[in-house]
Amino acid sequence: MRVRQRWRNYFSSKDGGNKNLIELKNKEGEEYFEKYFTFTLIEFYNRSYDPEKIIEREQYWKKCFDTINNGYNSN
Repeated sequence: MRVRQRWRNYFSSKDGGNKNLIELKNKEGEEYFEKYFTFTLIEFYNRSYDPEKIIEREQYWKKCFDTINNGYNSN
């Protein structure tokens, strides 16, 4: 999925299809996201970059921020 599509998905849905965020949104409402969440792009790669490397970098940042244990990532 391209960056623009992914960002648009998060901005329009507030959850980006993430099951933990969907659960939170159903419990707290969309206003909760507008008040307490900030979405930030940490790294950007052009379309010619290897998709497997992008997944590796995403996993790297999940580990750095410990978002599996202390956040909303479950994978």
